[in-house]
Amino acid sequence: MQQPMLQFGNRGSYFVYSKPPPRVAPDSSWHAHIHYPVLKDWGAAVDEEELFLISELEEFEDISVDSIWKKGYQPPRLPARDNAEDTHIERLAAAVENVKRRASTDLSKPLLETEEPPRKRRRLDDDSLYTALPQPHLLPSPSTLHSLQAPVVDSAGLNAPRKTRPISPHSAGSLKNYLEDPYARAAWIVPVRGVLPWDCSSACMLSTKVAQGEPEQYKGQQLLLPCPPGGGYDDMNVEGRAVITWTADALSAFWNFLLSLRLACTLGPLSLSFHAASSSHSGRSVSSFPSAGHAQDTHSSGAHSRSTGAATDAQPHTLLSVDHIKVYHDAQYTIQIRNVLAAWRYTYSCSRGAAASDSAQLNGLDIDNHDSNTTHTLERAMAGHTGRIRLFKGAKLVLVDERSKGILIS
Repeated sequence: MQQPMLQFGNRGSYFVYSKPPPRVAPDSSWHAHIHYPVLKDWGAAVDEEELFLISELEEFEDISVDSIWKKGYQPPRLPARDNAEDTHIERLAAAVENVKRRASTDLSKPLLETEEPPRKRRRLDDDSLYTALPQPHLLPSPSTLHSLQAPVVDSAGLNAPRKTRPISPHSAGSLKNYLEDPYARAAWIVPVRGVLPWDCSSACMLSTKVAQGEPEQYKGQQLLLPCPPGGGYDDMNVEGRAVITWTADALSAFWNFLLSLRLACTLGPLSLSFHAASSSHSGRSVSSFPSAGHAQDTHSSGAHSRSTGAATDAQPHTLLSVDHIKVYHDAQYTIQIRNVLAAWRYTYSCSRGAAASDSAQLNGLDIDNHDSNTTHTLERAMAGHTGRIRLFKGAKLVLVDERSKGILIS
């Protein structure tokens, strides 16, 4: 019989072998030691070698535990542990019990008058600040002649000398010539959030959102105050830079103050601008600041390497990567305007319940009476009085020219 020929790639026909493949004899010398079990037919009887009796099986070998129940049995002694390890275990157990006790507390019940409301966790605002201030964000100087010819306020406070440091390549001589030029324009940079590319104060923005785990009913009962550099938030310093801590209300109040100063024209023609950094830049410029009072978690970008309560390294970025306000003015009024910024105070109203929960923050601030220059005591501030905070006390601001190049730091 002719063997069929296999053809590959021919999709029209299928072939099979006419004979089954050969089988190797079981008594072959090279695998005679291999035993091939023979499968029985379905329903075949069971052989005797497949039957087992329980009585004929060997007993299991076990370990006698009778000695454990005998009186006077002494269990084996474990190796002694270090005292430091025992202390660590006790601390962990106490921490676990504390967490369980706080978790079992019913936060939904109304807060009694004698109870102190929980302290609000300080969180930084990472959202865009584009809507933080009303439009327009660029206000040119007034163009009316009578406003430009308004008299300049001349007082000892405004003309008080300030400690300035020129920025290279400027020197003390070139700086003096620039500030005396009647046609030169300059601008003070007020940081709102981020690290400026000069050795000056940085800034951050506190968030008004309710922190995770905080009851919604306590929102609005907490006092959220801005802080000048070195006041209230000791862990807000980055690489030795003092940080201005803003709130949304303080930023709005400062912007309104600048608007009134621009309309008054007592310090020459002023122009104002507010630059809100893009979301990508804003995250990089703020991520290095820690949240006061609690550990930070990682957030979105890699630059958000947040630490626990201590400041991390923060590299300065370009001016466009920082949320800031520019106060354009004639260079002749540079020192006067800087003194005005230093003298500005943020006015707040402190309720009794809110101040009671944030006494530590009030204790670190320079609080002034709204009606006089006497300093508030902590008890008076907590009693519902209105106070004022000098937000730029101790701050170092940078002055730039028409091309946003640094001139001096004061």
